[in-house]
Amino acid sequence: MPDLGKFDLIVGSDILYEPRQVETLPAFIDCHAKTNSEMVIVDPYRGQFEVFQNAMSAFGFACDSYKPEFSDHLDIPYRGTVYNYAC
Repeated sequence: MPDLGKFDLIVGSDILYEPRQVETLPAFIDCHAKTNSEMVIVDPYRGQFEVFQNAMSAFGFACDSYKPEFSDHLDIPYRGTVYNYAC
């Protein structure tokens, strides 16, 4: 999808679950991220984050993470993490 364009913000939520997708997603992000862009990925721990993180790091993306602060309204505790990538 090279004609999709480049973006300064890319957001994905609960997208790190299919192993084949996790293997191709970092290259897709790298292709479509502008210089000095930000990516926000929310992962509820589906077991694929380490593969994704290693590939994003190989592309030169730095990562910070945090737990959502306001989750007390949920019926069950939120166990995910928000990852902020920058290039």
